[in-house]
Amino acid sequence: MDDIIDMEQTYFLHLLVNDPARVIPPGKSLLSMVANISEHEQQDRVSQVAHRAFWDEAEDVLRDPLPAVQLVRLGRLYRDLLEALTPLFPPNDSVLLSLSSPVPPTSSPLHSTLFFLREILTALRRRCAPLRDPAIDQLLTSHPPSDNPSLAHFVVHTIKGIIALAQDMKSDLGNFLLGSMSESQLHDFLANDLKKRERDLALKAWGGPLPVQDAWNAWKPSDNQPWISSLFRALASDMPVACLPPPNPPHPNQLPPQLLFSTPQLLYIQNYLQAIVIAAALRALSHLPHPTTPGVDHDFMSRVWTLLNAEIDADNSIPHNDHTKLINLADEVVRARQTVLPLDPDQIIRLRADVERTIRSHDPVYLLLKKRLFTALESHHLTPHTTPSSSIPLRMQTGRGLQQSPPPPPTLLPPVPSIPAFEEPVLRHAITQVFQKIINCVTWTNTVWVNL
Repeated sequence: MDDIIDMEQTYFLHLLVNDPARVIPPGKSLLSMVANISEHEQQDRVSQVAHRAFWDEAEDVLRDPLPAVQLVRLGRLYRDLLEALTPLFPPNDSVLLSLSSPVPPTSSPLHSTLFFLREILTALRRRCAPLRDPAIDQLLTSHPPSDNPSLAHFVVHTIKGIIALAQDMKSDLGNFLLGSMSESQLHDFLANDLKKRERDLALKAWGGPLPVQDAWNAWKPSDNQPWISSLFRALASDMPVACLPPPNPPHPNQLPPQLLFSTPQLLYIQNYLQAIVIAAALRALSHLPHPTTPGVDHDFMSRVWTLLNAEIDADNSIPHNDHTKLINLADEVVRARQTVLPLDPDQIIRLRADVERTIRSHDPVYLLLKKRLFTALESHHLTPHTTPSSSIPLRMQTGRGLQQSPPPPPTLLPPVPSIPAFEEPVLRHAITQVFQKIINCVTWTNTVWVNL
């Protein structure tokens, strides 16, 4: 059971580092997702910062109508906030810089402070774990009173709430160091930790370095070609990619241990590539003019790609056998063909049969288009480019130590050249996206297993 939990946690970290958009909700940061929330509520955090008398005294001073008196006391409260919030923000964050500066002189210090406290709460919400959102929202949506004595109480109450939240967030993090990192620093920190986790778990699952290396040697090309050639061969297979550790029997399209945590993403890529081929095959049946023809304007490919992409995102499947999905795709082809020339009922029946036949993985047209796409992608990767992307390692290296260097930035190759039958802008964009995912996977694997 512990091994399963370790695998799940490591895969979650793998997604955070390599595909954060899939796991980080909108409006949240990387830091919020690594917070370690305690299962039990701690005792009153406010009492750890100060006693009730402290807050009563602060409120009494802030009730004074003189701005100069209020500013002096607010300066001391700002220092308390600075001490509480420093572990949660990078050193040069605007929140910390403002708190460490003198309180700006103003004729209405309490109103200015409320505005600043809202900025602090908004910044905390970006960095806190989702569990803390309701408490922050409650403070943000509270309406301040208009009279000065009540406003003083409101300001003190808000500051107390922020300090209590800071204690909660520091408890959530479990390590103040994480909270003081910028997003890029935290990403690098997690990536270096993740590389060791992935290696250790793969070595443990396969029984040590020798079985892992043997599995790699058996999978990679035997003719000294770059290992991405084996990856493209696996992605082009009709069998879904898999990486099953012992004692499971090897899968027909088994990937090596080095790709254990990348396998779910590679399965998505495999289905994504098959969807691109299906879309191109259906485009050929539509008889629509070439996309570069002047005056051509249709939504056929957008509608087809929406159908295919929705299925991939939903369950990692492609509609080779689903009858309802086939009907929907056939409807789009019939609709497009009829914009070119009218069809009688018999022609529509034959066209629907052509659709069902063409998207089968053994159909000659499907096979031709798939070979054309995969050949173009592999050739483009192996072609030398006069950009920084040419530094991508094309072969896996072996050795013993693990280099603890920051992960490389995403490698960006020039756009894939236009591929015949895949010229539709929707398909060209899809090809660019999936090719980048492949390159990211290759780059990550080479950094994790730079030495074995």
